Amino acid sequence: MTETSLWITVGAEDIVASRFAVSPSDETVHLIAQLARRRTTASPLLGRFTHRWETIRDDPGVRALAALQREREGVDFTTPPPSGMGQSIQDDLAAVRASSLTDARREIAYMTAREPVAEQVGAVLHSPDVLDRLADAIELAWDVLLRPDWPRVLAVLQRDVQHRAGRLVAHGWSAGLEDVHPELRWEGGRIRVRNRAQQSIDLAGRGLLFVPSVFLAERLAISVDGPHQPWIRYPSRGTATLAETEIAAAPAAALAPLIGPTRARLLQLLGDPGSTTQLADVLRLSLGATGDHLKVLLDAGLLTRERVGRSVLYRRTDLGDRLAAGTGSG
Repeated sequence: MTETSLWITVGAEDIVASRFAVSPSDETVHLIAQLARRRTTASPLLGRFTHRWETIRDDPGVRALAALQREREGVDFTTPPPSGMGQSIQDDLAAVRASSLTDARREIAYMTAREPVAEQVGAVLHSPDVLDRLADAIELAWDVLLRPDWPRVLAVLQRDVQHRAGRLVAHGWSAGLEDVHPELRWEGGRIRVRNRAQQSIDLAGRGLLFVPSVFLAERLAISVDGPHQPWIRYPSRGTATLAETEIAAAPAAALAPLIGPTRARLLQLLGDPGSTTQLADVLRLSLGATGDHLKVLLDAGLLTRERVGRSVLYRRTDLGDRLAAGTGSG
């Protein structure tokens, strides 16, 4: 059987217009889909959500959301493309509520025709206020499932964006897309998406929206039609760290007496970028105390910082790397 592909032509204007974004509701909906498929025993990451899931799994709205996400496909209107790195859950919910009811009903009809749903789920999906009911269900699931872990999830997504954006800028699109997903490649000045219906499109200055996801599993989701900017959702790097109870080991014995145990731990954590909120969550410190420690390390030249969306991410400098490794500079 001949393999078919989607080919996306990218021009100079598209490179400028392309961007990265994250979405709290997108992560929430994909987490629901994973949990509803009962894979918690096979995944340490999903296992940490099992108890919370049991408290909402029978909610009709939550069940309706799960029914609209299949193994290889799902509806778009419950996960509208985010506007940027600073997207909030309230931004997402407003977008869901403002979705086209006609388009939503068309997507619902397509999904339910492929696999029948329970009567209680159908009552939600065919209700006149279906957009509001599903938005309410996303908000419920966000509050119960994901809000407690969002600082850590967001930190993983931010690290992925910083990594890929850096590669795009420094080495071009070929390097930037190199390890996004096995189905995605840069070939001859175009993006090739394998195992898709044979099609060629030109972005025509619209650019691409890249959305990393922790809970998308191994699936690559792509949309090049419709009113939104064309987007690609892909599995984020570094998701394994979320299954760990601790992100970093105890600081090196020789480093802690030199700069203090908390700053030593911070320095070890910041081999990858992290925000004040995420670091405070890991260290069980207040935001103020964490910020004070970060400022000391920053002033000493051991850290650098960069704004990504609404967050400021800290990361070790070369000097910080050498100190964390215990090598010094001679």
